[in-house]
Amino acid sequence: MELKQSYRNILFQLECDARRSYTEIGENLEVSQQTVSYAVRTMRERNILRDVSPLFDYTKFGYNGYLVLFRVNTFSHERIEQLKKMFSEHDMTAWVQRLSGGWDLLVFFLAPNASSFNKEFKAVVSQYPDQLRTYNILTSVVIHDMGRNYLKDDTIDETAKNVIVGGDRDIVEIRPGLKETCRLLQQDPLASSVDRAEQLDVTPKTVIDRIDMLERENLVKGYRPLLGIPELDVQASLLLIKYNNQDVDKENDLRDYCIDHPNVTLLMKTFGDYDVMIRLETETRKEYRDVVNGIRERYEDIILDYNTLEVVEDIKKHYLPQHYFNE
Repeated sequence: MELKQSYRNILFQLECDARRSYTEIGENLEVSQQTVSYAVRTMRERNILRDVSPLFDYTKFGYNGYLVLFRVNTFSHERIEQLKKMFSEHDMTAWVQRLSGGWDLLVFFLAPNASSFNKEFKAVVSQYPDQLRTYNILTSVVIHDMGRNYLKDDTIDETAKNVIVGGDRDIVEIRPGLKETCRLLQQDPLASSVDRAEQLDVTPKTVIDRIDMLERENLVKGYRPLLGIPELDVQASLLLIKYNNQDVDKENDLRDYCIDHPNVTLLMKTFGDYDVMIRLETETRKEYRDVVNGIRERYEDIILDYNTLEVVEDIKKHYLPQHYFNE
């Protein structure tokens, strides 16, 4: 079912800041708070609006990212559901996506170091040796999370912020009280300060001050919704690119081009068989082909190889693993 443009504009407001109040969104769009509330409730009921995630800069918390593409050697729906559940509940996974087009699952692990990742990864694969025989591991260098600028119409001048996580960061020591605040923030970013204060046995002002500090120090860089792609009626795809030479200027130009493109929602610079992963969201096959061909033609002198995958389902997306809170 096609989503009304007024609803798309509300989703875009949440892409800019998923913690915006209905009153603020209504003022920005010149509609009532009740209209916004009804639209959000409707989109939740239709599974379009599924979750909200704080954009933690995981490297400041002492984590590195490892992106794994799995080819699942089974046609059993039951076994695939088991794998999805296992990965989504694993305490070192941050993203889990169901794919088609050569790879079946994408799992983004966050681990303190390569040795820790290797240990956990081997333990996971050993549980399903027949199903998880084929995989490709990419090390994440830096992530640009751009949000869904294609949702808005021409009446909106605002642009969703390009949030950069990963890369070279100094690890920040987080005291226990602040760590518990992060845990509650990840569990429910939309909870009130009063509710969090009751859980933490502190005052609401203390909670507000802690969250302000997390945002001020760029430990939390924003809040984005997790949307149901099939229900939104868009096609999500991944474009994996291998460079044929290291041309920093061209690579930076490709990055900037993607940041400015409304249909590019995320770019991850990687190390391994591919140098960059680009997530595209388009509404028609023609639009998808135009975006991919535009990138290939514009940067054909640095693209050695590429691969495209369809994102069937976003199962999980966070920027801190449960492992951090279990330590």
